[in-house]
Amino acid sequence: MVKRFRIVLMCFFLLLFALPARTSQGKEVILGGQMIGISLKTSGMKVVGYYFIRQHGLLFCPGEKAGIAIGDELLAFDSQPLIMTDDVSRTVKIRGQERKSIHVVVMHENKKKQVLLTPAYDEIAKEYRIGLYLRDATSGVGTLTFIDPITFRYGALGHRILDEDSQGTLNRQGKIRDAFVIAIDRAREGHPGAKQSIVGRKILGEGTIDRNSSFGIYGKLSSRILPPQNRMLAPVADISQIHPGQAQLYTVLHGQVVQPFAVRIERVFAQDHAQGKGMLIRVVDPTLIRESGGILQGMSGSPIVQGGKLVGAVTHVFLNNPLEGYAIYAKWMVSQVQGLQSK
Repeated sequence: MVKRFRIVLMCFFLLLFALPARTSQGKEVILGGQMIGISLKTSGMKVVGYYFIRQHGLLFCPGEKAGIAIGDELLAFDSQPLIMTDDVSRTVKIRGQERKSIHVVVMHENKKKQVLLTPAYDEIAKEYRIGLYLRDATSGVGTLTFIDPITFRYGALGHRILDEDSQGTLNRQGKIRDAFVIAIDRAREGHPGAKQSIVGRKILGEGTIDRNSSFGIYGKLSSRILPPQNRMLAPVADISQIHPGQAQLYTVLHGQVVQPFAVRIERVFAQDHAQGKGMLIRVVDPTLIRESGGILQGMSGSPIVQGGKLVGAVTHVFLNNPLEGYAIYAKWMVSQVQGLQSK
């Protein structure tokens, strides 16, 4: 199972794949709702843990001894940028055999520092090691919100992705793949619930996570992401066109099937600049309540439609009442895409 991203204020990351609706007020874009799997590349190798090696009967961790902390990022070995874990393994083996230390550039608490790391021969594994568990990417699942039908720029999530270990912002490129919902962990008071999903092998977008902002993830997808019959178009609503009342939320509960479910917009908050919490919504659909218990982890980014217009996307759920949550206005998400297109 893939890891889920942690979210500020229970902003559960729920990336959606879009169904057609427009990329600015009045234009149409493809609306989402499909589950996707994403991976974001970190700037180097993230240190996620220590392990000990045995040498001369003693147990110790070379990385910890060198002053490298859990949560640090290893950026370079001997002036060579670290791209994959294979880069680490190769250098450790070579320097270990040469009985030399590695000059490591480390990002520690947002500051770069240099340390000397000496690989040690592990008598049990019978190879040179540095005692650090490393990760080269952060992965998870969610829901896409919309796609521009002409440029195939997309918007998803409706909130920022944070690193689950440090809670720091991830501003990296990444990949987007198809995902399948295989089970539902129902939400209840005090328990947010989640979509249990698996990520497929089909790459829907690679190296196209161009922006990770407070209003979602944005980039460019392949034109083959959705078959023509699944491309529904809807105009993007202006905030002045949105009102309390019935609406539809598009999301996946089974496999890859996107379904509309009834929700009610309880409150509409006046905003004259981009903010995250634009609407208070409540799930009222009996089927969605029965099967999911309300808003789940993995629904972030699920598009909300009112009067045939894309009005917003789910971003937060209330832990004490999973039937209610917040949504961002689609207008603000679309503006993020327009910013990318102008560059």
